[in-house]
Amino acid sequence: MNISSTLDNGLAALQRAQANAKQNAAEIARSEPATPTQTSAMAGLLSDRQQALAAAAVTKTADDVLGTMVDIRV
Repeated sequence: MNISSTLDNGLAALQRAQANAKQNAAEIARSEPATPTQTSAMAGLLSDRQQALAAAAVTKTADDVLGTMVDIRV
């Protein structure tokens, strides 16, 4: 198991979620209320939130595993 790779993937997913959320938030800000564009951007924002939560869970788990491995070797 490559913990470094897992941490990198988790952090990359967090960065993608943040970039997508920023794009969706900008789309919401510039669109008219209650339009399909705004609705789609809001759904995207919720999806970005879920992606960020999942990526954070992956990163935390990899961090916990790394901490356990360090504890075992010390």
